[in-house]
Amino acid sequence: MTLVLDAPGRPTIHSDYTNEQARDILQTAPRRSEFAGSLLNNFNRLTPKQIYWLHKLAIDITTPPATVQLSGDFANIATLFDTARQHLRYPKITLRVSDALTIVLSVAGPNARVPGSINVASSRRYREGEYFGRIHRDGRFEPASNRPDVVEFLNRFASDPAGVAADIGRTTGCCVFCARALDDERSLAVGYGPI
Repeated sequence: MTLVLDAPGRPTIHSDYTNEQARDILQTAPRRSEFAGSLLNNFNRLTPKQIYWLHKLAIDITTPPATVQLSGDFANIATLFDTARQHLRYPKITLRVSDALTIVLSVAGPNARVPGSINVASSRRYREGEYFGRIHRDGRFEPASNRPDVVEFLNRFASDPAGVAADIGRTTGCCVFCARALDDERSLAVGYGPI
């Protein structure tokens, strides 16, 4: 029997699990979020919206993610972050691709689901905006949604991260690392600030 589950503002999902099977999958997961723990602790009192998330998390755990191999070299992106890390504790790269698309890259911390991977989102603030996916250390992009425009840009960026970042910084007049306005000629010329 397949369950069809809805939650406000989220796509409908189809689950082949019973609620108990979904619970068991979450209980045996090697890494469990605080949210998943809360669902498990309140299993007998879950609302329909919480049941949706119980199944969504179980499906995410049991379904291997689809990935796209980026055409550029991930080492180029890693080098850019290593350089930024010399001056910034938690470097993020903000790339305004168009009026409709901003991509923010940040390194996943040691407690993340995939430590050391590059998170790809539309906002510099955690859990704000749209999460596009993650770039694994071997250069595979694991998309969270079907966004060919994001994949196309990431391929271009992976080929020449410093060049693309500098072009965007020059075009927007903002540093791609700290998001501050570029105000001296040298910074405007290279597309990012001296700090």
